[in-house]
Amino acid sequence: MNRYSTAVPTDDAAVRAKLRRFGEPITYFGEDNFDRRARLASLLGEAVDDSLTREEDVDMDVDGLEGSEEENEEEEEEFYTPGDETLLMARHDIARFSLQRARQRLDGQRASFHSNSDDAELVKTILSRRSTIERLAHYNLYGSQVASTRAVSMVRYTSDGDWLASGDWDGRVSVWDPHLSCKRVITCHDAKITGLDWSPLMNKGERLFATGGNDNLVKVWSFHDDAESTEISDCSHENIPRCIFTHDSRVARVAFHPSGRYLASASFDTTWRLWDLTRETELLLQEGHAKEVFALAMHPDGALVGSGGLDAIGRIWDIRSGKTIMILDSHIREIYGLDFAPCGVEVVTAAGDGQVKVWDLRMVREKFSIPAHNKIASDVRFFRASNISTKGQSSDGSYFCTSSYDGTVKVWNSDTWTHIKTLQGGLDRVMSVDVSPHNNAVASAGWDRNVKLWAEE
Repeated sequence: MNRYSTAVPTDDAAVRAKLRRFGEPITYFGEDNFDRRARLASLLGEAVDDSLTREEDVDMDVDGLEGSEEENEEEEEEFYTPGDETLLMARHDIARFSLQRARQRLDGQRASFHSNSDDAELVKTILSRRSTIERLAHYNLYGSQVASTRAVSMVRYTSDGDWLASGDWDGRVSVWDPHLSCKRVITCHDAKITGLDWSPLMNKGERLFATGGNDNLVKVWSFHDDAESTEISDCSHENIPRCIFTHDSRVARVAFHPSGRYLASASFDTTWRLWDLTRETELLLQEGHAKEVFALAMHPDGALVGSGGLDAIGRIWDIRSGKTIMILDSHIREIYGLDFAPCGVEVVTAAGDGQVKVWDLRMVREKFSIPAHNKIASDVRFFRASNISTKGQSSDGSYFCTSSYDGTVKVWNSDTWTHIKTLQGGLDRVMSVDVSPHNNAVASAGWDRNVKLWAEE
């Protein structure tokens, strides 16, 4: 007699269903309802006996179980690696910069809040954001230029919106003016370019931009606003990078720190790294992903870094302390795009499942999920006003754009997380997207080898 009673259904249909779940034939030749029920009762009794035997085995091997739990805890335990004095100084520098930057942002938001306490100002702000959204609904293809003989993998605007750069699978970067007139073509890598970003700083008309490629290299380049339109070949003396950094595997995205003094890069070696551009040295090698790291973005204050991996996990890192402060873990496919909202409290991720997710940094949880695309969502970018004094005000951060392998760019309202407009200029994969800081255009690039500009006609 078993210690536990086993409930056997009396309904023949229920008996057949349970037998099917056990992987048993639902009936034998010549078997009636009573025989079937007896056979099920026997199977249930055997299952209970097996479970009791397993419980006894567990009780007898408590020491072994505790040992395995300790091993698992050791495997999952966070670990820290010692940093040198240079990293400590950089963390102090980043902390000072980010606190000042956060103060500026919050002061702007407070000023906006107090001005909006007046009904007239509040109505003015609402109408301004609404006007921006309505204007986006009228965006169409404004211009298109062939940028390469192969796919164009990246597009990025300068922080003031005066220039647009595109990177392609030929290893070249093309620099365009706001009307898609090509200013310069530079051969940067011997392999595909998969990362591109502009420095937020400009010194006497000189700007820096960084590239990452399949040759495992991160390179920083100089561009002058007044340079003549030309193509720079491999042998040109102008085709010399300011500095070169190396990963152990191909480089994915790169991102400048808002101070312009540091550069971060994500790689297929499962790490992201932080580089000091003044000393031209590696400051930090950050592990934490189980697979390749692809997406990378800097928080507007400069305190946080967001990384997204092919393990479908995103992480938010505090680079002042080196700790993970939030894990973004509800995607079911690889994360390819990540961007922080200009307001500083939200981050958006785009993934291989076509989902775009919004995360709240204050509540430390997923805030909204958007079924944005039918195929891979390859990139995501917020609108950022060109002047830091306007941050948190008017239309800054009022919308963002996503690109996808379904051949579309989609524009989304970041006040309501609703769809505004679908931009489609072909059926080929769209690999990258960016929004002009002038709030008058969206740029995209992809498999068709073109750089496209979307704006009001």
